[in-house]
Amino acid sequence: MARRPAQKDQIVALRQRIEKTRFDMGRVVIDLRNRYDFPARLRGSMRRHPRGWFLGSMGAGLVAALSIGRRGKGRRDRDDGRGQGAPARRRAMLLGATGFLVSVIKPVARRWLTQQFLGRL
Repeated sequence: MARRPAQKDQIVALRQRIEKTRFDMGRVVIDLRNRYDFPARLRGSMRRHPRGWFLGSMGAGLVAALSIGRRGKGRRDRDDGRGQGAPARRRAMLLGATGFLVSVIKPVARRWLTQQFLGRL
């Protein structure tokens, strides 16, 4: 039994609607995945802006260290009996900051040297 031309047109239109809906749903799924996949967005942001993330983490660490640091009674203006309280604290802070910078720079330098070495092979 042959189908009428009107039915064929309806079937073609229905198939086109189904295909368009499938395409739209695929686009919505991709959009939702990009919007709500937080780890992937975080990794992408870190890859695009490594300097900003590094400086931001350094600043957050400094703020945390200064706010969490131990503070005792009278410690602020106390010196070691020889009148060297403030310079000793500055020296200790400088040594601590130097140690921190060395621990941060060491893996970066190791990676850079490895890349330089492998590039020359």
